[in-house]
Amino acid sequence: MAEVADTIIERLRAVAAASNLRSPLARWLTANHDEFERLLQDFRPKWEALVEQFAADGLLKLSPEFATDEATKRKAVKAAMRTWDRVRANVAKKRQLAPKTRPTPPAQPTKDPTTNVSNRSRGFSYSPLPDPDTEKWGPAKK
Repeated sequence: MAEVADTIIERLRAVAAASNLRSPLARWLTANHDEFERLLQDFRPKWEALVEQFAADGLLKLSPEFATDEATKRKAVKAAMRTWDRVRANVAKKRQLAPKTRPTPPAQPTKDPTTNVSNRSRGFSYSPLPDPDTEKWGPAKK
């Protein structure tokens, strides 16, 4: 039965991927958002070169006129840039809506019990017990 469920899931994944409204480029940019953003900040590459590489990696389908027609080239580059803008906006929105978690504060070192302020404020004081080898423990026996 598990094998049947696995094949059904695989077929459903294929259908979902084929019917997904998001392009392969948008899915890739979403999955690699932080690294791609860092790449853009560090190198400021030409989008034309990026589009060519996206096509070589199978993330985009370019028309044959891309190599010769400047208008087709500009259109493909603008489409890729718009895709990146939409991905950035979606990722920012998801991160803004995500619950914010606070880091756990580091443990504080414990204080010496003789300086325990909380006990002193309640009227208690700490006095160590006498050492039985050197001090007497109460009234002397006669």
